[in-house]
Amino acid sequence: MKKFSKILLITLLVMVLVTALVACKEEDTHKGEFTHTINNVDDLKKISEMLGSDYDQGIFELKADLTISDENWAPIGTSVDSSFRGTFVGNGHTITYKINIDEPLERDTTATVPDEKFYGIFGVVHGATISNLNVYVDIAIPADASSNYVGGLVGFMSGDCNISNVNVSGNIATTMGNLCRFIPQEDGSELRELERYSMAGYIGGLAGYAKGNSKISNVNSSVSINVGAYNDGAYVSALNDVFVGGIVGSMRPINLSSLKDNNAVCSAKNLTYTGMINAKGNLVNAGGIFGAAYRINDGEKWVVNSSKVTASACKRLRVGGVAGIIDRVNLNKTSAKVSQISAETFSSSASRSFNVGGLVGYVANFSAIENAIIAVDKISVAVNVNNYTGGLVGMLHFSSIKNAVADGTLYYGRDSILTISTISYAGNTRNNAYYTYNGGIVGRVYGESTLDNLSTKFTAYQGIVGELANAVEIVNIKEGEGETYEGWLGNTVYKSSQISVNKEGALEDGEQKYRVIHNYDISANNYTYISTNSRCNNDIPQYPNATERLVEVGSGVADSTSYDALYNSINSAINA
Repeated sequence: MKKFSKILLITLLVMVLVTALVACKEEDTHKGEFTHTINNVDDLKKISEMLGSDYDQGIFELKADLTISDENWAPIGTSVDSSFRGTFVGNGHTITYKINIDEPLERDTTATVPDEKFYGIFGVVHGATISNLNVYVDIAIPADASSNYVGGLVGFMSGDCNISNVNVSGNIATTMGNLCRFIPQEDGSELRELERYSMAGYIGGLAGYAKGNSKISNVNSSVSINVGAYNDGAYVSALNDVFVGGIVGSMRPINLSSLKDNNAVCSAKNLTYTGMINAKGNLVNAGGIFGAAYRINDGEKWVVNSSKVTASACKRLRVGGVAGIIDRVNLNKTSAKVSQISAETFSSSASRSFNVGGLVGYVANFSAIENAIIAVDKISVAVNVNNYTGGLVGMLHFSSIKNAVADGTLYYGRDSILTISTISYAGNTRNNAYYTYNGGIVGRVYGESTLDNLSTKFTAYQGIVGELANAVEIVNIKEGEGETYEGWLGNTVYKSSQISVNKEGALEDGEQKYRVIHNYDISANNYTYISTNSRCNNDIPQYPNATERLVEVGSGVADSTSYDALYNSINSAINA
């Protein structure tokens, strides 16, 4: 009997414990699968009540064309936690989005600047799917937050988003107000000091910033974008970091830290841009498709047909017909036809560094470009700035180009065709000169880079490359602890075929010093150029130091037949 009572007591205790646990368990608030139909602006607004992870299985169907404006609209999603996470189906309808916020005449420079501001139909989306939608935008807003995210469709994307079959048209403009503070001096004058100079802007025709394993496909943008600086006649205010793209300002996965883990995860296919870009800032990345793009494995058919891409910077500038910078990107089947790409400056800083290309300004970290056609009537680079400029790419860093042609002319300043004599050399000494490297394909090839099957009609100093440079890396191997050079190499993404190594002596604690040289490869004679700027050859004897910088590359053949044949081959591949 006692044994039965003990069992009964234990059973009751377990039942009480289970009941308590059930009572303490949080209520399941997930909404599961549901459909929200959008027939009017009020229906669209209601999405702001269905944000976050509880609504990630919702399907939102647009059933009519809508117009929204700053009077009746706040972007959907205000943070990653409170973001749109469902599936938005546009059914081919059009949303017209108009917002015009005047720049304040006066600012309280003692007030705290917001950390983030989001502009777009959607402010923030996370893991969302958006498809089959037309968007017309007319956006004019001040850039007045630490980070400004502006897109025709969405300001900020995160997580595994998928956007497809979207057309965006219209205009986007952001301005900087006079953010100087005025500090009274003892002599009665006022000292101007720039406030908020650390602010950043991410602006794109489709999206401002895409951070995560995003997929974007079948997107057409004709949005004209103007990211400006403010000049009150005495002082210029500008955003510090500027990323401007006809499609996306900046696109990247969450983790960029490991070069060894070089598996690109983002996808961007069938993207077309036909607008105009004007981007100003301290550090600027601008291009017809992306301002900056990182780790895109499936980059295919990026097409730009634009009248002008203009970028102005105080210090660093990366601008191209298609992208300002690509890093660990595989890009296949791309073309850009641009009337003019302009690299300008509104600063006298001696540290100004520009990378300018008809396709991409800066190609970095084992990116690969294949099947590219570039036609830029005029690339103009500001006078007396340090620059690498190419008909295709400004700087090729540990990357490759295969099957590409370029056509156009390089100008130094607005109107003069670039010659050595147009560059300012102080006393003809190398140390006092601005460096200027340019080529019909690439301004500078650096490190483990490969050029293969190229031809150019682009008028520049050098037919193919302005400068070639191996990269030297010092590596210390702890051989006393069993480490080997071969083991180190196996844990990198380097190609052993493009490396030469010298063992340079033992260090302390059993370490061995190695000098690793990363070599470029353009040894094959499968590239041609039609003509270089003949006036350069006449100028060289007058500037012997310049000769050191203008490296001869191969014996290119002036053969238009080869150019035409390669052009037709690449064009067939792009349109296949």
